[in-house]
Amino acid sequence: MPRSHYHLGVALGYLEKLDEAVAELREALRINPRYAEAHNNLGVALLEQGYGDEAIREYREALRINPQSPEVHYNLGNALDDVGKPDEAIGEYREALRISPDCDASHYNLGVALKHQGKLDEAVAEYREALRINAGLAQAHHALANALADQGRPDEAVGEYHEALRINPDYDEAHYNLGVALKKQGKLDEAIAEYRAAVRLNPHHAEAQNNLGVALTEQGKLDEAIAEYREASRINPDFASFHNSLGVALKRQGRLDEAIVQYREVLSVNPSYPEAHNNLGIALSEQGKLDEAVREYREELRVNASFALAHNNLGNSLLDQGKLDEAIGEYREALRIDPGLAQVHYNLAEALRQQGDRAGTAHELRDFLRLVLSSPESKEQIERARNILAELEKP
Repeated sequence: MPRSHYHLGVALGYLEKLDEAVAELREALRINPRYAEAHNNLGVALLEQGYGDEAIREYREALRINPQSPEVHYNLGNALDDVGKPDEAIGEYREALRISPDCDASHYNLGVALKHQGKLDEAVAEYREALRINAGLAQAHHALANALADQGRPDEAVGEYHEALRINPDYDEAHYNLGVALKKQGKLDEAIAEYRAAVRLNPHHAEAQNNLGVALTEQGKLDEAIAEYREASRINPDFASFHNSLGVALKRQGRLDEAIVQYREVLSVNPSYPEAHNNLGIALSEQGKLDEAVREYREELRVNASFALAHNNLGNSLLDQGKLDEAIGEYREALRIDPGLAQVHYNLAEALRQQGDRAGTAHELRDFLRLVLSSPESKEQIERARNILAELEKP
């Protein structure tokens, strides 16, 4: 009897014995090729095995036999989304909802597909409809929060994350994304607490480890931050940004050799990673390895010619090498890209002063003093610029 094979196949599927489940469902269909439920459940098992195209064929056959099944339209939508056909997936979710308008899962998955297409308003509407039908759907609160965050509505997003966590306090991804939202609001202590909760629930959540490190860095807790960056890099060594974050923190502690190791690791993972060559160049320059630093800055500019700070840093290394004309050219290029960089005006003034260009030096110092923000770090430069300018302006 086909139903015996069908029910055995379904039971085996629940036990995640997918090969055996597929065999039983195929046997049910050998006996009765028009068994729509068997085609549907065979599609489910095949999709779980990663055979999306085969699953789609089974769902379409089930719908040829019974075109009014909302469950099969829903499952077909999932399979189409899985194989990268979002437009067709949306059509199937909408058909499922035409037949069964109060299916919370169809509204939710339709929202997910619409969000992937960047249709945030429509996605929000579908998530809200799913929650109207089932207010206890934690993943819908979470998805709604993500969409609201993408719309620039952080307060509403935070409220939805909290609601998701009220329903499911062990929802690690909701803790993580709530941490992201709170950090954007400047609430570092609260963000750190959420990142820690995400890591406690999922010790392999590398993004939470990294973001926890970022927040701790902003609080000046570099030792703790470095520990988090190291753990993130251990969990996912092929994620360049984790190595970059670790390199930046190590450099801030003056641990240049270790920072350089991390910057090189960034480039081994992703040779085009933004600012990695520049960061490596800065560390090499601080070690006095000017030739190597210059090579790294030039490589950065080969990838990103409009990176003004890399032009400035290249200018600094060239100036230290005594190559005044080349240094001046790099400073001028940096200012062409971004005329508001006060430090570059100061650096250019120094190069022009060494070249004996009094008028050019005075011009750049005036621009520096006009643009620079007073701070303990800039106090010495401001005083020196004023003194040099006063000498230059003497009759």
